[in-house]
Amino acid sequence: MVYLVDAYCDPVIVRIQGRACVANSASLHDFLVQVIAQGKTRFVVDFAGCASMDSTFLGVLAGVALELRRQTPPGSLVLCRVGRRNLELLRNLGLHRLLTVDAGDFPMEFGRKSAPLGGRELGELESARLVLEAHENLVAADPATRASSRTCLRSCGIASTSSSRGAVRRGFFETRPGGCLSKTPVMLFFLFGAAVGALALFGLGVRARARADRIEEENMVLAQEKQLVVDFMHHMVQALGEGLSREDLFQRIVHAAILCTGALSACIFEKRSDNKMQGVAVEGLFPPHRPLPPQAKAKLTTRARFIEQVLKSEVFDLSEGVVGQVARTGEGVLIADAVADARIVKHDDPALVVQSVIAAPIRFQDRMIGVLAVANPADGLPFTETDFSLVMSLAEQAGLAVHNLESLHFQIEKKQLDLDLALASSIQQMLLPDSTPQVAGLDVAAQYVPTQKVGGDFYDFFLLSPTRLGLAVADVSGKGIPASLLMAICRTNLQQIASRHDSPASVLGEVNRAMAGEVCRGMFITIIYAVVDVAANAVTFARAGHELPLFSRRDPVTGQPLSEFEGSEGMSVGMVDPALFDSVIVDRTIPFLPGDSLVLYTDGVTEAANDEDQEFSGNRLADTLRTLRSRSASEITEGIVEQVRRFSGRDHHRDDLTLVTVKRV
Repeated sequence: MVYLVDAYCDPVIVRIQGRACVANSASLHDFLVQVIAQGKTRFVVDFAGCASMDSTFLGVLAGVALELRRQTPPGSLVLCRVGRRNLELLRNLGLHRLLTVDAGDFPMEFGRKSAPLGGRELGELESARLVLEAHENLVAADPATRASSRTCLRSCGIASTSSSRGAVRRGFFETRPGGCLSKTPVMLFFLFGAAVGALALFGLGVRARARADRIEEENMVLAQEKQLVVDFMHHMVQALGEGLSREDLFQRIVHAAILCTGALSACIFEKRSDNKMQGVAVEGLFPPHRPLPPQAKAKLTTRARFIEQVLKSEVFDLSEGVVGQVARTGEGVLIADAVADARIVKHDDPALVVQSVIAAPIRFQDRMIGVLAVANPADGLPFTETDFSLVMSLAEQAGLAVHNLESLHFQIEKKQLDLDLALASSIQQMLLPDSTPQVAGLDVAAQYVPTQKVGGDFYDFFLLSPTRLGLAVADVSGKGIPASLLMAICRTNLQQIASRHDSPASVLGEVNRAMAGEVCRGMFITIIYAVVDVAANAVTFARAGHELPLFSRRDPVTGQPLSEFEGSEGMSVGMVDPALFDSVIVDRTIPFLPGDSLVLYTDGVTEAANDEDQEFSGNRLADTLRTLRSRSASEITEGIVEQVRRFSGRDHHRDDLTLVTVKRV
């Protein structure tokens, strides 16, 4: 096939695609003769898509080159990207002396379409005359090959003379003396059979060659489509590397789609969360999805900008139009003749008339992102199945690009959030005690293990006097930053209030009143606050909905070690109004003698689960404390945490874990 790339530039550019043979030699011959008559003398013929060429085609080129040499000033015919096989053929025929061969790449605009030159059917006589003229041009082009070329012409039957025809006649109808024919009929029968066989073989060869040419052209089309998709992917990777926004990426996609398909306009319609479609990017005069209202037609003086505003303001259902159909079914649509299709909106403005359109789904896996639509090829011809396949491939790559952009933004946001959480975690660690208080007669240890970088558990110590130590362990409902902020507020209030009252219940009552306006609906805080009095050998505690404290002591009768939970009444902070809270919470005093231990903890210890979804439970905690009661406070704390880890089979727990151990020494 012969394509005209640009007839108005200098030089005139012609592209050869497929096999250059007798079939398309006439098209090239007629076109070049016509253009030369118009005064054009400089030509470039691009053979990048030409697999092979025959002698007739080369003869036409040689005739044009000879004609251009006779012009004043002489013209030029440059062959570019001819390929090794074609270059060898040119050299064998001596045409490299007549034609200018450029082995380099001739720059062609990315994605630009070219128009095929119209061909015409040749009769047998005209075809023979074209072949004869072409081969005579080859003879004239290189005198060194004149003898061999004429021999070739005679062997092909092109230059038969009357004398040769007479010789043939005499050879076939020679008579013997006596008026009888010789064995001529046998010879005629033999030659007739040979001719029929030769014609049959020639027909099979022609059919095989035509099929090979067709396959070669299809492979070239596929290769071109593949290259366009690769270039499109390259553009998308560049867009992602530039850190474009979602809107900018959509605009880059429609621009690349126009370059690849040669369409006059393109648009992307995005599927919103409410299952409606809306235009988000447009280039060119893409026709609106709905007819324009009469008052809007007066604004068409600002065509491109106005059409873009209309498309981006339109919101329609998935059941509406071709775009809605593609978004609903997930299958692309090719409408070659859109003028006769009832699904296409008809606009009065000629610039908005849809001649041909392709709509393809932009999706990633099972997620529908939107629809890519291209309209009206620049060459005026309808879109083909090849164009449809190309647009479907581009839409698939566009879906991958949008997904990658979303993932990239998600990773950036996650990284920023991780930085914020790391900062919050360091601040929270600063709020927790950095050391345990030193009180004569007491051994104190604590450990805090958050499930996330920040959590809602906290513990604190309050040195009330040389012999009195306040202990607090709290658990804020929820996890993450909200819980950690509420924890910080509660700890601040507790530090200010603890020294004002001797009664733990009074301390928690005032904390509840101070937190009444701070706790959000649906959130609450459980706290246990205990005061260890070494001089009185006792522990007084109040419990605001928190886990029961665990005491380890010896049975006064049997002397056996005991691990027992001690309870008291109380409701969570922030759950009820102050009057009800104060009416329920009470103090409880327990003897605390040398050798006894007290463990305060959060539910992250007792509710730690294993792979079978069994919880560590209070019984296992009591048994562990009974086993470790003779050890130091830090060894008891570390031993309990280790037992919880062994039981759950993991280092990461589903809830924050806080543990405070006080041993009387």
